[in-house]
Amino acid sequence: MSSSTNIIDRRAPVSAAASLSAVPTNSFRVRMADCCIRGKRIGWITLKRAPSIAAELRGIAGAFSKARQRRRAARTCDSARIDAEFPAIAEQATPPIEDMRQHSGYSADYQPKEEGLASPTFSRLVCRHANTSAIAQRRRENYRRWANACVGIPRCRPLFPHLPDGCVPYMFPLHIEQSNPYFCWLKRLGMPIWRWDSIAASTCSTALDYRLHLLHLPCHQSLSETELDWMIAAVTKTMCHPVTVAA
Repeated sequence: MSSSTNIIDRRAPVSAAASLSAVPTNSFRVRMADCCIRGKRIGWITLKRAPSIAAELRGIAGAFSKARQRRRAARTCDSARIDAEFPAIAEQATPPIEDMRQHSGYSADYQPKEEGLASPTFSRLVCRHANTSAIAQRRRENYRRWANACVGIPRCRPLFPHLPDGCVPYMFPLHIEQSNPYFCWLKRLGMPIWRWDSIAASTCSTALDYRLHLLHLPCHQSLSETELDWMIAAVTKTMCHPVTVAA
């Protein structure tokens, strides 16, 4: 059975073996007359819908476009530019924080039309040939670089200063004491950082705190030493600048 199949419905269980060879690759749901996996009875099987040719081409074009953007951004990573631009950035008015929390329903990022779609062929090829061990090692190295660099920087602390063995980080979480204007200043400098602005509405004190005070700093494997140096300099310059505005 293809690894792209996904069992999602047991309303009509059956038992025995069946072939999927005659099933169209773009079928969304297939009723199995007789099917048995490891002796367990199953019923409905969903085959993920293949992306259209246009979607495949858009995905490839988007990947190359992002690569070009990263190369252009890398050429502007000059730490001296931070010192030149920051005074003017700090003098600008900081906009009020917009309440983007989700109070009900699906997340604003959820796209129902993409439900059941298989990943693009280009993405599967990249994953299949990626050196996952090297990627994991590089991400861990970048995380440790951030953790060491943030020691002594005022008004912030790493959420997890020490990375557990076997953990491959997605981002480096940095907790800042005051959300505004520091997050705004970093964004204006060009820092690729994120927060959980649109987190689900909650009375949980941790969720309320992390929503605006927890920054997600990049530590992915594609970062160059120059880019990482620039980002560390930007965070250091920004967080060392005192403000009197309440968060």
